Amino acid sequence: MKHTYLLCILLPAGLFLSAAASAADVEVVLKDKLDGNLNGYCFDIKGGGQNVDPSRGLQAHTCYSYRGAIGTDQAMDAEGAANGVFNLPAFNVCATMAGTDAGTELSLTACDGSDAQQFDVADSGTISPSTTPGMCLTAGEETAMGRGGTSPHQIKTLTLQECSADRAAAQQWITRTQEDYNAQAQLAFDKPNETVAPEELVAVCGLCHGDKLQGNIRRDGPALAGLESWYLQLQMHNFRDGIRGNRPEDVPGHVMYLARGMLRDDKTIESLAEYISQLEPGVPLAANAVGERPYLWESPYAGLDASIEPATAAGEKTYTTICVACHGADGKGNEALGAANLTHLHEPYMIRQLKYFRDGVRGSHAKDVRGQQMAAMAKTLTDDQAIADVAAYIAGL
Repeated sequence: MKHTYLLCILLPAGLFLSAAASAADVEVVLKDKLDGNLNGYCFDIKGGGQNVDPSRGLQAHTCYSYRGAIGTDQAMDAEGAANGVFNLPAFNVCATMAGTDAGTELSLTACDGSDAQQFDVADSGTISPSTTPGMCLTAGEETAMGRGGTSPHQIKTLTLQECSADRAAAQQWITRTQEDYNAQAQLAFDKPNETVAPEELVAVCGLCHGDKLQGNIRRDGPALAGLESWYLQLQMHNFRDGIRGNRPEDVPGHVMYLARGMLRDDKTIESLAEYISQLEPGVPLAANAVGERPYLWESPYAGLDASIEPATAAGEKTYTTICVACHGADGKGNEALGAANLTHLHEPYMIRQLKYFRDGVRGSHAKDVRGQQMAAMAKTLTDDQAIADVAAYIAGL
């Protein structure tokens, strides 16, 4: 049996715009989960909360249906959407093309039935102005981080670009009612005894962790390949059970927390952990896994101050004083003590986790016994310089 897993982003394969029901509002959502956005990208009025401003036009933004209701600034009239007219009833405005050149954005104006408000929706899900079939509504390549709520919010531009198979992931859209979303999200929990093949899950994990699970620094996904099965199982249970990843400061961890529905049962966790533990560790990062994030994350946990220069000699002193008792001189860890193998983790990830432990973002949950031990040790690292030093030393083991 073939499965689709990303919890909040499961979509009926045949639900294209032309099939939208007229009985309820719908959201217009990308079929593809660009950037690993678990809730999907939806048509959205620019601005957030009380700052929503139809005069600013439309963008692509994390869908709000995960909250239990389609947001009014994303809710489209279902009958209109089925006929290529994108009307937001709460604001009495329609998506309008100011032009047909590449890069043109969608504005919002009073619905008037003009050609500028009429779009053609292909069976594939592409959306084009009725007067210019070769141009498609396209989500932008760059991603910004919004303020978010209970989930990280990601934002992309929404512009006309030439229709292209190479851009299909950013140009194919579907509609989804709240009921559709609820039903599909529930699939992750409806069959708790259905064990999922690890090969299928790894294909999903690769979105953030690299195609060989060697890590993706650009997307803040740690390397998993070669980590011990016991440690992987512990962390997957922690994510699934809400012990880890449920703090707003931990944006990458919250993405994993949102994906917990794919960990259907203990057997799935065990088989996935065993599979990952056998993958080759230390595989070089992919070219697209290094560099600037494809989204903005303004947080003290997003990285270190650029002025900090790690001192490995100082890091060695810290490691041999504080860390060696649990993680060993070689950094390979100790299952009996719940200490992870550190030797394949990338430096940015270690820095972030040490800051989390130090500040109580991780290791503060009453059920996270091993995390509490780590948090107690991390609190001895009184500043970011000390964290940078020890992380640099560990990276060289």
